[in-house]
Amino acid sequence: MEITYSELRALLKHVLSPDQLDAHAWVSASFVAAFVADHPEVAQVSPGQQLLLAISHVYQQTLPTVPPKQGKRLDKSWLQFGLLGSLYFAPLELGWVQPKTLKDAWGNIDAVNLHYQFGDEQAAQSDADLAPYTIVADERDVAPISTLSDWHKRGLEALADQLQARENFVIAQQNSVAMAVTPNATVEPATTATPKEKRNTPTLGRIMKWAAALIALVLCFKLVMLVPALLRLRANAEAMRDLAPMLSVDAPIPTEITETALAIHADWNVVHSQTQNWLWVGPLLSWSPWAGGELSQLPELVTIADGFIQPIPALLEIGQEGQAALAAPNARQAALRLLAEQQDNLSQAAAHIATANAVLQDLDVSQLTPVLQNELTVERLALVDLGSDALQLAEHLPTLVGSGEEGAQSYLVLLQNEDEARATGGFITGVVTVTVSNGDFSTFNFEDSYAVDDPSKQYPLPPWQLQAYMNAGAWYLRDSNWSPDFPQVAQLAEHLFAQSRHSVDGVIALNMTTVQRLLVHLGAVEVEGETVTADQFQAFLYAQKDSIDGADRKDFLGPVAEALFAAVEAGDADVLRPLVQEALALLEEHQILMVLDHEAAAAVLADRRWDGHVRAGETDFLHIVESNLGFNKVNAATALSATYQVDLTTLEQPEATLTLTVNNDQGIETDCTQAQPFEYQADIYQDQIERCYWNYLRVYKHANDTLAASESTDPQADWQWFPERHRAGWQLLDDRLWAGDYAAADKFWLVPPENTTAYGMLQVVPSNAELDSTLAFTLNSSAVQATRDGYRYALELPRQVGTKTPLHISIDIQLPLGFRVIRSSHPVDSNNGVITIPLGALQSDQSVWVEFSS
Repeated sequence: MEITYSELRALLKHVLSPDQLDAHAWVSASFVAAFVADHPEVAQVSPGQQLLLAISHVYQQTLPTVPPKQGKRLDKSWLQFGLLGSLYFAPLELGWVQPKTLKDAWGNIDAVNLHYQFGDEQAAQSDADLAPYTIVADERDVAPISTLSDWHKRGLEALADQLQARENFVIAQQNSVAMAVTPNATVEPATTATPKEKRNTPTLGRIMKWAAALIALVLCFKLVMLVPALLRLRANAEAMRDLAPMLSVDAPIPTEITETALAIHADWNVVHSQTQNWLWVGPLLSWSPWAGGELSQLPELVTIADGFIQPIPALLEIGQEGQAALAAPNARQAALRLLAEQQDNLSQAAAHIATANAVLQDLDVSQLTPVLQNELTVERLALVDLGSDALQLAEHLPTLVGSGEEGAQSYLVLLQNEDEARATGGFITGVVTVTVSNGDFSTFNFEDSYAVDDPSKQYPLPPWQLQAYMNAGAWYLRDSNWSPDFPQVAQLAEHLFAQSRHSVDGVIALNMTTVQRLLVHLGAVEVEGETVTADQFQAFLYAQKDSIDGADRKDFLGPVAEALFAAVEAGDADVLRPLVQEALALLEEHQILMVLDHEAAAAVLADRRWDGHVRAGETDFLHIVESNLGFNKVNAATALSATYQVDLTTLEQPEATLTLTVNNDQGIETDCTQAQPFEYQADIYQDQIERCYWNYLRVYKHANDTLAASESTDPQADWQWFPERHRAGWQLLDDRLWAGDYAAADKFWLVPPENTTAYGMLQVVPSNAELDSTLAFTLNSSAVQATRDGYRYALELPRQVGTKTPLHISIDIQLPLGFRVIRSSHPVDSNNGVITIPLGALQSDQSVWVEFSS
């Protein structure tokens, strides 16, 4: 018998209903019989239960033989083992509650691994013995659903291989025993059967096909009985597609849509209830030339359909009541009351759709017929994923806007100026604190970032780069965005803000580009008697900074921010709809970053990568970060470009060379004497732009990459305040910083982005000049993976968030001699074995991959 991943996955969905497996083909497998013979205590349980216990026995034998790898927080072999145990085998054998989703299963991984590693002796182990097996508890965020799905699939594939190996071993052992008990038996010479004899000789393959055909016949009979419901379901689904354009935010849901959607729900329930016990048949018919791909994944397809159809009545009710709420005199309050009243419906709908979406992301679309593939394009999958997350956020919106039991919520908004680049966008020029109570902005306060600091308090020491190149003696809020990982920045900013003000419930970062793009949809706003539009915003910003002296030069930002919030609060549907679409685009581009203390909402933001979290996976990884340490606004005129040359000629040891070019095209000559802070504040804005560029450049690579060589140009000694503090060339960085209070209870560390190694250097780029630097790496072995057709090279390329001008990058890949590209994530140009992917401006995070073979 053949044991496949898809059949195993469908079977394990019945770990809590083993009786439904009593007729499964695998109950008669040799490995099951051998398990029952070795464990007579299970002889009295049902065949389905015996099958599951036999699989669990093989699963336990896949427990990794060495502790989790140290120095690497995510050990895939242990995570895959723990994830399967959490989902299936701990509920089966230990009576644990079965997780509903992969995210829920994540939290049980450590407990599963500890149980199967130590068993009943776990309580007797010391903390030192248990610590190496704690690989999830230290993670602040649940892994992305795509990563969990990958671990789940790979774990099941490995288990299926082990089950097949066990089955083959038991059969071979039985054959050897059979020969051993008849030592005097003679082996008859083989005879050639006549064609007629061959046709009449029963074979296992023919028996299986006849059995499958019989099962298919029974299933077809059931489907025939359901033909009316199936036809109605298809017709209504097609009608719903035609009616969808009639949906509108500011118009009632048409009666036709309501009736059609409810008809789909009713017909689906009939079909689902009559076929749910027969879904296991689908994978057995995967050999069918007609829709074999769909049949092989029938349980998954049904789960997806059920997840999206079951919430229809609840969503219709919410939609209809939502239309009435939006038409009410106080629309915002009415909408919030509705969301609070519909918490149960929202929660159930979100759970259904999240389950369906998780299965959908793991579906092998390539096995489906072209018609169904067309329904599951990348764009539609992304839209489904966004809708699922939006529904989960809607569930928690009342709490987030101060209408829940937790009361009013306070948020810290960091206003970053990308003309002075920092790791998450730009120098924090000001902050806004907003308190939201019952959906209204109850308080709104703007402050210059310098005004927030309280020198009488004890602040942590800043990173050594800020000490050496900016003479910073303490780590203040204005410099809190040193790390490229925004969740860590938010934690530090919240802590530093609370030193002199108060705690908040979340941190949001946005830059001046964000303000300008939102103004496009908000129209003109009034700022202290002056009308400002999107086209006028940059000139207005420069003029305002030039017209106010000293510490008050940023005071105009308060009225600008207040005018924006007021316009949003008063906006009607025609304004809010494009505004929300623009905000979504800004979140995708990381011009806006959000970290919330609310756990469930934070998980949604993390899934969508809207929280600016930086993490290297198991592929090649490259993240380039600029930071302006020159007390100027020179990034209004600079540009960064890169070429990343990957050499795959030796697949076992890939290499890469990164060439970076920073251009400071001012068209004028200036003396590269670093300005003092008081001189910087006295300059007009254009003078701050026309300066040399003190750029602390960082490159984050995979933790297992090795720097082989580097080239750079060190700044002249007279271009630095403290040349004796300068560290020449590219430095291997340890970004681990103690950022909390000196009081032990408030201590916390900022650490390098997960699974990365950082390299950094200071370069000074004069006006009207450009500067090159180079780093050569030996890449981690996981950058290239063997596939069924050949090999796959993959690169994760995050965008530096909130930058004025995005990085321009081109990727060159040298393939092994005689190899060619099979498929790729982006269009490629090929020349003599070198393929080029000209990505151009990096507007958003990119995942680049190439599959190739000889």
